[in-house]
Amino acid sequence: ITYTLTYTAGAGGTLTGLTTQAVNYGANGTAVTAVPNTGYHFVNWSDGSTANPRTDTNVTANITVIVNFAINTYTLTYTAGTGGTLTGDTTQTVNYGGSGTPVTAVPNTGYHFVKWSDGSTVNPRTDTNVTANITVSANFAINTYTLTVNQSENGSITPVTATYAYGTEVELIATPALGYHFVEWTGDCSGETSATCVLTMDADKEVSATFAIESCSVVKLINDINQANTDEDLTVINLESGCTYIINEPINDPSYGLVGLPVITTPIKFESVGDIAIITYGSDTTFPLIIVTGDGELTLKNVIIGGSGNIGESNNLESGDNLYRGILIPDQNSEITFMNVVFGMLDIVDIIDYLAVHELTLLNVEDGISSTAMILLLLSR
Repeated sequence: ITYTLTYTAGAGGTLTGLTTQAVNYGANGTAVTAVPNTGYHFVNWSDGSTANPRTDTNVTANITVIVNFAINTYTLTYTAGTGGTLTGDTTQTVNYGGSGTPVTAVPNTGYHFVKWSDGSTVNPRTDTNVTANITVSANFAINTYTLTVNQSENGSITPVTATYAYGTEVELIATPALGYHFVEWTGDCSGETSATCVLTMDADKEVSATFAIESCSVVKLINDINQANTDEDLTVINLESGCTYIINEPINDPSYGLVGLPVITTPIKFESVGDIAIITYGSDTTFPLIIVTGDGELTLKNVIIGGSGNIGESNNLESGDNLYRGILIPDQNSEITFMNVVFGMLDIVDIIDYLAVHELTLLNVEDGISSTAMILLLLSR
């Protein structure tokens, strides 16, 4: 007796081997192999057997079976990194060659989407023609913003221009230069009245600070003289019109001892445009106000050194007369230049009466540097 073995392939695959076999009672068939197509996999035979290849043995009846195949399915898994979330189905099952559904990476406030962990920058993302499992994470980065700090020659702001992460609090401090004071902020610090401003970085920002000269600033005058002494050419130092510069504490010069202002060693001109400016003592008058020495020259225009004095005629004064310990310029717009002199605080030792011109250069006037008596000059018209 012979029996027939019949094998057929269902959708999604093929068979290799003899698909129709004649087998004697009790004999064995030959192997038949179920071969799934790409994207499919073998499941079982219609009689429930999962053997593959299949060889039917000890045949005692006809056998007719169909091999079952199933399409592959893949899992799409999406996660969000720090700084954001996802919308859409974050776990999807997709058939071989099929497509997923859109997933969108949504950055938190102050963050932005960068890319997916597999390098893709598509957002929203839809995976198509899927042929394998996909597991990706959305990468986010915190936003950065530039704080532009505009500096002024009359002061400085710290910190300087820089880039900051979203939400960073930056404390800005406006520091005036010598002889100046803070006035106000402009830009993103506008409205802050103190010299300290705190900004929260949530966008690009820009700040500036306004500074104004201190009225009658001795500190600025000292700084200006020091700066001028580094230049061989004539430097004009503008004194504030009508201002009185009061020297309360002397400087300890290494060569000349205590002196009110830095020793002048280069050509300098003190000028007040407008009302007369005065450089004078505070309560302590035991030191010279100014020493001009070496290559130094001092030109005065509308400036009194040493006291308040009176502008106008001061004729026929005698040695020993009290001139408020001052040097008087005869009238406004006069210019007088001194070399090698000490402007001091004692009585008159030299008087120039009836000055007929508005400009006079005194060369090698009593230098007074080694003398205990300081020179006081009255320049009268």
